[in-house]
Amino acid sequence: MKKLITFIRNVFRHNISITAYADEYSQIAKTAKVHRFAKLTSTRLGEHSYIGVGSWTTCCDIGPYCSIGANTNVGLTPHTLDTISSSPIFQLKKNATGISWADKDYAPNILDTPRTRLEADVWIGSNAIVMSGVTLHTGCVVGAGAVVTKDVPPYAIVAGVPAKVLRYRFSPEIINRLMEIQWWKLSDEKITRIKDVFNIQNPTLEDLNKAFTQNEQQ
Repeated sequence: MKKLITFIRNVFRHNISITAYADEYSQIAKTAKVHRFAKLTSTRLGEHSYIGVGSWTTCCDIGPYCSIGANTNVGLTPHTLDTISSSPIFQLKKNATGISWADKDYAPNILDTPRTRLEADVWIGSNAIVMSGVTLHTGCVVGAGAVVTKDVPPYAIVAGVPAKVLRYRFSPEIINRLMEIQWWKLSDEKITRIKDVFNIQNPTLEDLNKAFTQNEQQ
């Protein structure tokens, strides 16, 4: 019954594709978008964030302005290793094999999994995997196909298997200023007034100070 209610609720929400699924433990902001064939388990999706086609998120807290590409797996949970068998047949009522000796829809280790956190303005490329319990800090980028096994610093760009820091998006001075401004906490109205600054390539401290100081005074 809960799954039916959840399905009906999602059908009437314009920001969730009719072919996507968000379970009863998930919370999706009104300005967020869940694209087709995505699956959300115990996921909080923040304002102006989106989850791409065919992506899965499990036990995730996703902040505002995050971009999750197609066919990603965020919050990947491992099979249990401390029981006789690692097969989900014994823990998950509905699993890939269609056969089960479990009486629960969720394996005990899924909802108890350490939560995966995406702060603000995180971008994850297509086909990437982010392991459970990892924190992706504000402004960082995960390259397509990467496997992230540990926390990623603010505004770092990581790629590879396992993912490693390649470089940072901006200089330390710019990063520090962005972290001070915390523009992602501004109202939509304030963002609208300074929208042009977001299209400046390689912004300077002067660009940031001019836009955001002016915004604070209005």
